[in-house]
Amino acid sequence: MKSIYSFSKYRLMHNRRIEGLTILLMVAALSIASCKKFVDVHAPITSLTGQNVFTNDATAASVLTGIYGLIGSGSVYTGANGISLRSGLSADELTLASGTFFGNNQQLYQNNLSAQIQLSPSYWEDYYQKLLTVNSALEGLNASKALTNAVKNQLLGEAYFLRGFFHFYLVNFYGEVPLSLTSDWRKNAVASRTAKNQVLQHVIEDLKQAQDLLSDKYVKSDALTFYKDGSEERIRPTKWAAAAILARAYLYTGDWANAETQATLVINNNSLYSLNTLAKAFNKNNPEAIWQIQYVNNDRNTEGYHFILSGLPNFLRPTYLSSFLLGAFESGDKRRGEWVGGYSSGSDTFYFPKKYKAQSNPNNSEYLMVLRIAEQYLIRAEARAQQNNLTGAIDDLDKIRQRATLPLVAVTNPAISKSALLDAILHERQVELFTEWGHRWFDLKRTGKIDAVMGTVLPVKRPGFTWNTNWQLYPLLQGDINLNPNLAPNNPGY
Repeated sequence: MKSIYSFSKYRLMHNRRIEGLTILLMVAALSIASCKKFVDVHAPITSLTGQNVFTNDATAASVLTGIYGLIGSGSVYTGANGISLRSGLSADELTLASGTFFGNNQQLYQNNLSAQIQLSPSYWEDYYQKLLTVNSALEGLNASKALTNAVKNQLLGEAYFLRGFFHFYLVNFYGEVPLSLTSDWRKNAVASRTAKNQVLQHVIEDLKQAQDLLSDKYVKSDALTFYKDGSEERIRPTKWAAAAILARAYLYTGDWANAETQATLVINNNSLYSLNTLAKAFNKNNPEAIWQIQYVNNDRNTEGYHFILSGLPNFLRPTYLSSFLLGAFESGDKRRGEWVGGYSSGSDTFYFPKKYKAQSNPNNSEYLMVLRIAEQYLIRAEARAQQNNLTGAIDDLDKIRQRATLPLVAVTNPAISKSALLDAILHERQVELFTEWGHRWFDLKRTGKIDAVMGTVLPVKRPGFTWNTNWQLYPLLQGDINLNPNLAPNNPGY
């Protein structure tokens, strides 16, 4: 199915009205049928219809569970088409091995995307399909009179959280995008693009609602039962996850005070969250994890499967770490040894991300890390520096450097200037958050550093060409614009 802005095609194919509830019911059914660990409460009914899906706690919970299951099954979130790999190719983190060109990898790597050729699978299409489901869920949940109050609040919170989450990534990949706030395909099919800052403000509003509604403890798949202390599966969002993304959204909009406030809420919850050892920082359900996604398939969709090299880069594992990233590590940085692996062939060594240790994942020993506490320290460090609290910023920065066994800024350069400190924080984000959820690609754009960095990087990736600042945004597919002229004009340069 095409994106919700290509519903004219879809409507002609089926010759009938398509509502968001259709997708929602499919997700719920998929969830009940296949996400065994996510869903350990069986639905007491044997079929799902628009009338009964939100009249029962278990089936209502399964709708949101199904979305997490779809994220954990691969698609555009993890593995070969995942955000971490694709954005790493677009930025200065990954090198695409010669002869391994497949799908859009070469276009991403050479910053040579086209409005005529859609990313396959497409962020645009996938996110808007899921937003359709989320909006259907919000409408159904708000209308329901039958759900347990605690379940209803948790699920509403999860739906608002996911709506903010998907819009956050859309706006950072594409710039101006339509806000999807309804399951009505008629409105979606003619929606215009919204200014980036307005989209981010709506992300913030959704996340604030999520924060108010979500539980402060991790809940099981029934969206009601709490885990015993220390046994929690960190795979459903909590109010702390909402605070973590809120902190990020505030940082991206330059609201330094609120970014600091939200990051502090998470950091101060030290009964749940703390920096773990480097070796265990990406383990499932470890204290560093704020929100993780459980893999639904047990093998090929894991991050390690597509990153860890046990031979030369190939069709399945086409990338390795760039010289730009490797050169960013300071001497003695333990992350270089713990989070970077290498495969040698003759005189050549190909280095790869080793944050995830398992190339296969038969026992679900690792989950996909979406939010972790280290990012919150770096968010607060940047927010404090921007507010001229350099001492507080240095303290947060040094928390991350201390774990990496690097010299502390408070000792080596306590009189560091604000601009130099902000550069140091950006550098620390580069070596701490590499190949994670597009952080580097987004950081270069939001800090205004992208032209300087990619001006050096692009000629290496694409000899004979110079960087064009327009390439920092991905293009909309021209076919979608043809179907909905309100999406015009495309991003500059496409």
